[in-house]
Amino acid sequence: MCRGSVWRRVLLVSHTPDKEYSGGGSHMYSNYFGFRETPFNVTPDPDFLWTNATYIEAYATLQYGIEAKKGFIVITGEVGTGKTTLLRKLMRRMGSSTHSVFIFNTYLTFNELLRLTLRDLGLSIPADDRISMIEQLNDYLIEQLSVGNVVCLLIDEAQNLSDEALEGIRLLSNLETDKEKLLQIVLMGQPELKEKLDRPQLRQLKQRVVLECELAPLKPGEVRSYIDFRLQTAGYEGPALFGADAIERIAFYSRGIPRLINVICDNALLNAYAGSQKIVTRPVVEEAARDLRLGKHAHVGTELPGAASEPAERETADTAWEPGEMEIDPPVRHRERRRRYGRIFARVGLVMLLILIALAAAGAVFYPKDAESYLAYLKTSVEDLIGMREDNGEHATAGSTRRAAEIAPALEVKPADESEAAPPDVESRAQPSADASARDVTKKPEKQDRSRAFNNREGRRKKLELQVAKAIQNRAIEGVTVSVIEGAAVLDGRVETERQKLAAERAARSVPEVTEIQNRIVVGSALESER
Repeated sequence: MCRGSVWRRVLLVSHTPDKEYSGGGSHMYSNYFGFRETPFNVTPDPDFLWTNATYIEAYATLQYGIEAKKGFIVITGEVGTGKTTLLRKLMRRMGSSTHSVFIFNTYLTFNELLRLTLRDLGLSIPADDRISMIEQLNDYLIEQLSVGNVVCLLIDEAQNLSDEALEGIRLLSNLETDKEKLLQIVLMGQPELKEKLDRPQLRQLKQRVVLECELAPLKPGEVRSYIDFRLQTAGYEGPALFGADAIERIAFYSRGIPRLINVICDNALLNAYAGSQKIVTRPVVEEAARDLRLGKHAHVGTELPGAASEPAERETADTAWEPGEMEIDPPVRHRERRRRYGRIFARVGLVMLLILIALAAAGAVFYPKDAESYLAYLKTSVEDLIGMREDNGEHATAGSTRRAAEIAPALEVKPADESEAAPPDVESRAQPSADASARDVTKKPEKQDRSRAFNNREGRRKKLELQVAKAIQNRAIEGVTVSVIEGAAVLDGRVETERQKLAAERAARSVPEVTEIQNRIVVGSALESER
């Protein structure tokens, strides 16, 4: 369902006689659920800063570094982990003896950053002369030191600073006395900031970093505490608003990023309000995730990692995506690579087939009596060649059975009639001696019987493997290998969902000759196993 349809439902609900429209979706559901204010805004409101051990450590690092005048402090964290909210919380808690400058637009030159710093400190801005501005800032810092005040420069989104600006900031750290730093500098940014500081040209700045901390996403078990805290802060006093399954889905889709948790919860509450529900359930969260393009259907028409490019309507019953499942197929480029390698193997197999047929024809001419057993062995070998996979051809696969089925009829060559005589010249050249003929009379029938029995048994086994693999392929399931051991069909491989695993087993049982199923299929993906 698209976002537009959700909003149409919200507006319809809001205009019913028992609902009062107050101008926006958040305000509407705030009245409906009994919130004093919207609990899941994405603005950096310090009142809604939920803390765990990581955030407490980061806040203590900032507070200690500034009060102890340590100079440079670096805090990093992934997008949406609450870095700006943490800075605003710090600024709110600062006493009157701490003067701070907050820089949030970091696409600046060093001169522009200096001008903003002087303006926020209430100083007059001289002409665009770097030396004059630094001298004026130094005089101000010495004056504040004399009265016991601390001056700190807080720079958010520091990963966007140019090398020239970072080098200028390093020079500001040289404003110091023999005992302490005059200016405390906090660099807050994304993980790219650490990578930038690791570059050789910025090693002087990195050596001046005294304190460093990193904000990590929430753990799955912390998501409920985070949501409950924000609900309580917003004034909610009712029963549990989010079910356990809904919390699990929120943690899954958000990956523990607080901003994504807020966005999902806000949309889920809006959907629950539109459906006149008082509890946010798993289907409601699934709908919000689809609206926000956080699941498989989020990437229809794109080629993002883990995203499918076919609409849901094209999926078969056995491979349909269930709500809550993330797309775990290998990237598109890997599938294309497998197809390309498959075509290469098919061409190689065709060439080998032509060579083997030529050898079979030659063998039929020179050894007509052995042609039948030879061609039966040849057929089995070619089927193995066409059906080989990455496991060196031990099993037939659902993808290879189609090619083997197309080529195998070409091997149905009738054996040479034993009554047909070989050409005279060949017969005269190939006439064995009397002793050799006597040995052949006793050994050849026994050898041929064993060969025929073996080939018949192998032929039946291969035929059964092909039937089972074709039945699985007809269900549009890929990645399953089939081997038959004494009538038992052994299914190996990896599929996307439990439904596909069960569907593969049902397909194998549909083959009458199968007496037993050993289902060793793993549910998951190659990318998931690497992680």
